[in-house]
Amino acid sequence: MAAEAVPLLEDRNPQWYGPNQDFTSLHVVEDIPGRGKGAIATQDISKGELVMSESAVLVGMMEPPRQIATEHLKILDVIAFEQLAEAQRKRLSEMATVPGREVINGIFHTNAFGIGLSDDSNHRAVFPEIARINHDCDPNCYVRFSRNRLRMEVIAYRDIEAGEELSVAYTPLNIQTEARQKALRLWGFNCTCSLCTKPHLRDRSDRNRQRIQGVVVEMGKPENRNHQALTELSDEMLELIGTEKLTALLGDFYGMLAESFSRLGDSDTALKYANLALTHQQEFRSPDHKRVGDMRKLVDEIRNTKAKNR
Repeated sequence: MAAEAVPLLEDRNPQWYGPNQDFTSLHVVEDIPGRGKGAIATQDISKGELVMSESAVLVGMMEPPRQIATEHLKILDVIAFEQLAEAQRKRLSEMATVPGREVINGIFHTNAFGIGLSDDSNHRAVFPEIARINHDCDPNCYVRFSRNRLRMEVIAYRDIEAGEELSVAYTPLNIQTEARQKALRLWGFNCTCSLCTKPHLRDRSDRNRQRIQGVVVEMGKPENRNHQALTELSDEMLELIGTEKLTALLGDFYGMLAESFSRLGDSDTALKYANLALTHQQEFRSPDHKRVGDMRKLVDEIRNTKAKNR
């Protein structure tokens, strides 16, 4: 399905309006030894700065519905490709692909981002300029997608210096080395970033990330459903997240804390964490993302509970 043929719903946040903006002054695409094409910052970029904004050119399903055979889905992808303007087809044809796969399927497999067009569907979309950004397990950028506008943004995760390669994580940020490498092999490469190749960094990071998962489990245990235990676990988690530079996970963690303190009847602390969760979800996700909506609802629910108990 060609993205330009999809009816777009109105998005309440004006930052998503308008055609693709020109962010070429912030980066240039160059050949990078051992990494193919890559995007290089042409000037210093500040943390939180918008680096790129691009609408999807091509959208397809991750997996076909039961009533559609895989071969028929491939045919639909080809039809969508052929409906694009000649310049767009030429640009996509020049992108990296996978040997042995049909061209369109290979372009999707190598360059597409997973997106959610609804709460219960999985699609993939190609954003040609953003697709030039390579992977790093310790990225300096992150992406957020608006399903109402079929637009993806690239945001600086930290300060970036001119001449530095832009990077995003192709895998979930919090998983350990073995799981990351397994997932990255689907793209046909092994990651050689310092987090994967330097044993002392890799082992320490894996221990920290395993402990992060352990803290989440411990928060749900009955014996830890009290203020002291939750506070101690919270302090430990925040230190681990800071060490691993996983700030993007704070929205989910603060949401868990808000729900935990709410169950204890502590509306003041619950509301504090719910507001923090909403702030972080709004920073790292699009305005129409389900988790942003969920946190808004949680803030309202805790406020209403607090008002009733006055």
